[in-house]
Amino acid sequence: RAERFPHAFTYREGDALALPFEDDRFDLVTCQTVLIHVADAAAALREMARVTRPGGLVLAAEPNNLANALLFELCEPEAPFEAIVERLRFARACIAGKRALGQGDATVGERLLLLMQDLGLAAPEVYKNDRCARWLPPYDTPAERLQVAQLASTEGMEAGLFGDRATTERLYRAGGGDPARFDALWEGARARDREVRAAVEAGTYRTTGGLS
Repeated sequence: RAERFPHAFTYREGDALALPFEDDRFDLVTCQTVLIHVADAAAALREMARVTRPGGLVLAAEPNNLANALLFELCEPEAPFEAIVERLRFARACIAGKRALGQGDATVGERLLLLMQDLGLAAPEVYKNDRCARWLPPYDTPAERLQVAQLASTEGMEAGLFGDRATTERLYRAGGGDPARFDALWEGARARDREVRAAVEAGTYRTTGGLS
């Protein structure tokens, strides 16, 4: 899409932990769903602050994906509570493994304000997104149509929130998950994913939860 506006943007590729710009360069430095993927979110924020001029603004929009995982479970058709708890334990172990392997912290949104305060940034503020990722049949709002299209684009990737089976198992083990439980947890997550996909196709999947 950016190619339609060739004079509106200039692109530079670089390392978030070593931005290719001098100090005090920009009025606004921003990122969205980037810090969850870097090994050291505090260092990336420090770089963002370094290239922001005095009086400028550092703006970061990042999720807590463990909280999102819980909220997306609270939908219709409703799953048994113990099954929900098992899938959250599975997600928590994978998130911990991602962090342990230096691949990022999927819950960093919960700590952004603290990280900014620790860096000495002036007057840090935090806001929650007030838009719920709703799925209400017939899924005819622009956002819902996009969500349905995204779901269709991942057909065959059931339970692959963290990647394929091998990648997910590596994260799970690195996060302290019990290897003997992995097969059952993986199959449980796949079964739930198939259930949700079938419910969306049938127009019976409904939720107004989840943080967007």
